[in-house]
Amino acid sequence: MADVTFGLSAETLNDIVRNVHKQLYPKHFRDSKKIERGGVKGELSWDAASPPVLVLKEEGNAIGHDAVDFPEGTLPEGVAQRILDVYQGRSFEVLLENVSLVLKLDNTATPQPVTAKITVVAVIDISGNRLAIKPLSAKVSTGDPNDDAFYNGAVVPAVLEALGDVLGSIKLPALEFEGIHLTTPNALVSDNVLVCQANLAGRPVPPQPLRGHWPPDPFFVLLGPDAVRAAVELTAKHLEGREFSDKGEKGFGIGTGYYEGRVTIRNVRSSGQVSSNLEADVTATINGNGGAGIKFPLNKSIDGHFDIVAHPDPTATVRLSLHGTELSGVVSGLSNFEVKLENHRGDFGDGVLVWAANSLSGYITSKVREGVLGKTFSLYQVPAVHVSTEGVHLEVAPTGLALQKSSSGLLVITGNVAIASVNVTYALA
Repeated sequence: MADVTFGLSAETLNDIVRNVHKQLYPKHFRDSKKIERGGVKGELSWDAASPPVLVLKEEGNAIGHDAVDFPEGTLPEGVAQRILDVYQGRSFEVLLENVSLVLKLDNTATPQPVTAKITVVAVIDISGNRLAIKPLSAKVSTGDPNDDAFYNGAVVPAVLEALGDVLGSIKLPALEFEGIHLTTPNALVSDNVLVCQANLAGRPVPPQPLRGHWPPDPFFVLLGPDAVRAAVELTAKHLEGREFSDKGEKGFGIGTGYYEGRVTIRNVRSSGQVSSNLEADVTATINGNGGAGIKFPLNKSIDGHFDIVAHPDPTATVRLSLHGTELSGVVSGLSNFEVKLENHRGDFGDGVLVWAANSLSGYITSKVREGVLGKTFSLYQVPAVHVSTEGVHLEVAPTGLALQKSSSGLLVITGNVAIASVNVTYALA
């Protein structure tokens, strides 16, 4: 499974297409051209008043030579199959129902419109973070084989060009966390869902996503353990390098005892594993050094030094939650740990050492707990999808999101979408 998976249902994609069609029609969906049939010249007009329908099915991925009209109908042996293999798992059908066709030949009466169905074979193509629906071929069906043969030659080129213009640019959300870059995404057309996946940068681009049982929701994001780990570690990095220091003095017989010490939080890390109650972990190493001794009159003293180490490395429990579109974590617990003075060097009397150890341990333990417990940090902003094509600019914003953990250990964010027109500057940002 990839580190990050993003999915849109077929119904969501068709909602987008319906919005585009509504704003563009009749542009691109109604046209005419000069033609010749049987030696007689005339004009063919076509009108697709109903929006295209994307049919996402695994079975629809079997593109065959009979479904795709390659240029001039032939290619060298093996080339056609290699082209088809490129699109394996990314092909689907686009249906244009109830298309009105009118063939008006010169010096004849205008005939009644012919109602046709046009089936387009299309593929999903990704370039950067832009997703394009590219039509490869189409077939016209009117119920009359002779008419179909004619219309296929006359209408199909115009349909392919129009759909290429209309469906050519859907801007995918940046599949990354703030500060965490991912590979170029890969895509899969599965049953009623379009899936895009990416891995953490530095890893290979995910192979074609595995078909399987995807969430049925209009919109979903799946985060694997490594993505959760990277996000938790990044947002918890503000703890990295944080210092705690303390010092004190106390009378000891003929002199004055003193101590001072400083520790630093280092190596903040997470396993990325999420428990069934949506909790992750953050572990850190706490260590440093200090000194202690007794000061005597006449500026004389006995001094020693030591290392300060927390045992075992403390682990914070981070409870994950979703507020609107923001996935965040709050530190809800901290494991018990003990601060010890080790590797003593020098001469400082047992009484002073015990006093210094107790004072530093109590101070550091309380300050670490105070500085960590209850802290909230943002992990991930669930993104919107932007569509910008032929002057139509839409934002597909996730709404009503819910957070859960799957049985396979993935963090699952699901929800609905709201589609709205936006201004050009915002859509292209």
